[in-house]
Amino acid sequence: MRDRFDRLVDFHTVTFDVTGSATQQLQDGSLARYPSQGFSESGYVSGIRVACLTAAVQSLHHLGYDPDQKDHHDMALLA
Repeated sequence: MRDRFDRLVDFHTVTFDVTGSATQQLQDGSLARYPSQGFSESGYVSGIRVACLTAAVQSLHHLGYDPDQKDHHDMALLA
């Protein structure tokens, strides 16, 4: 999602289970799993507080595939 100032937000739809952990269906049909403790950060979108993944969990989910320029940029910001 991009706003008028060219700021971007990357949304990932996930399904939460009773423990607070979540899964996301990836484009290839596989599932990415997110531990409940990974959702301990928060941010704001249009003034609404939303749950966000920790930098550590985001970093782990950038492993296992060839990163593109956007991924390199994101990882530099997480560092």
